[in-house]
Amino acid sequence: MEEQEPQENATAQEDQGTGQDVPTDPRDFIGGGGPNNLSRIMIAKGHALGVGMGAASFQEEQSRAQQRRLGIWQGPFQPPSAWRRR
Repeated sequence: MEEQEPQENATAQEDQGTGQDVPTDPRDFIGGGGPNNLSRIMIAKGHALGVGMGAASFQEEQSRAQQRRLGIWQGPFQPPSAWRRR
């Protein structure tokens, strides 16, 4: 099987949940807080929490995911930090 060269801003796959193109080149996820930042994507889809130093950076995405009841926000959810304090 021949290895293909990565394309700049490769968006060959479509996200089955939203119908939007999903970047496939790992280089698209590296760097600042751009739209393809992996943390930003996971928080926006409700698959991760914005915590620690990055919490403020991703507050808008997390609030939107909570309002739309995406991922972990579909039902009752206790953040790990609260669970550890029990």
